[in-house]
Amino acid sequence: MGVIPLQDYPNDLLILGNMCLNHCEYVAAMTYFEVALKIIHSGDANDALGKAKLYLLVGTTHKCKGNFEQAKNYHKHALDIHLKQLGPEHVYVAASYNNLGTVYSDLGDFQKEKENHARALDIYLKQLGPEHVDVAASYNNLAWVLYSDLGDFQQAKYYLARALDIRLKQLGPEHVVVADSYNNLGTVYSDLGYFQQAKDNYVRALNIRLKQLGPEHVDVSASYNNLGTVYSDLGDFHKAKDYHARALDIRVKQLGPKHIDIASSYNNLGTVYRNLSDLQKAKHNHVRALDIRVKQLGPEHVGVAASYNNLGTVYSDFGCFQKAKENYTRAPSETAWIRAWKCRIFLQ
Repeated sequence: MGVIPLQDYPNDLLILGNMCLNHCEYVAAMTYFEVALKIIHSGDANDALGKAKLYLLVGTTHKCKGNFEQAKNYHKHALDIHLKQLGPEHVYVAASYNNLGTVYSDLGDFQKEKENHARALDIYLKQLGPEHVDVAASYNNLAWVLYSDLGDFQQAKYYLARALDIRLKQLGPEHVVVADSYNNLGTVYSDLGYFQQAKDNYVRALNIRLKQLGPEHVDVSASYNNLGTVYSDLGDFHKAKDYHARALDIRVKQLGPKHIDIASSYNNLGTVYRNLSDLQKAKHNHVRALDIRVKQLGPEHVGVAASYNNLGTVYSDFGCFQKAKENYTRAPSETAWIRAWKCRIFLQ
């Protein structure tokens, strides 16, 4: 058996690293990718597009690990290669713009996020046509930055409706991605104050997810959670309680009792119980939410401050004003509350 040339190894390493990445084994993935990078940078491998693919995967791994500056740099390297090798209107260039957009979101540079997603959309429209599923994904990404970061709910709603229309045509009415579009539209309708329309979209998302994913899937719990929230907005606190309880039950089974999403369910139940004037259960659930958030997020996180604020409100209702004051003093600034609000679930 002959000696395998060094330049033949990066592709195998890339496959192994990608497998690890898909299973969220980020340290192992990075190990394979770093060896591949060393081989490529040694000069024994000169496949430019292969190098770009590796840069993309390394950037994605850094993003998953929370290393957003490194992720940005690698995605920029991939973009530069794609531009040079393929020209400014290739779909790979669009994918690179899309990846950069998501990283700029993590870095809080929302204007650059919007610019990169807009460039990706422009290329996809030219190369793939207005009815392609990748165009729908770009509409969805643009809707995300407009909704969450720039506060343009009306334009976000328009893009989400376009994404839904394409996905219905291309994927059919019972695809899980169509459910995601219904879910996202429901979220925007809710923030626009159109609670009945929000409920209708959340119900459609739930029905698809139940059929396609089964009753114990975490995405089903997200739908239950969203329905619980909109029923609270509609003033039906008993239905809100039932849906939040269903979401909590699934999340405990699937994620374990200390997951951060469990804290959200406890928090939501606490708020509903307060609206139902059951202050003991309200306090009990907010205490549970606080305990998880302190352990998982640390004492200075805005989610922790939100729990202190909610507990303060319940203590105030009890007439325990000193305890209410103690909890309120731990609540965040207005800027932190805006940041907390942006952390709502919005599927990509």
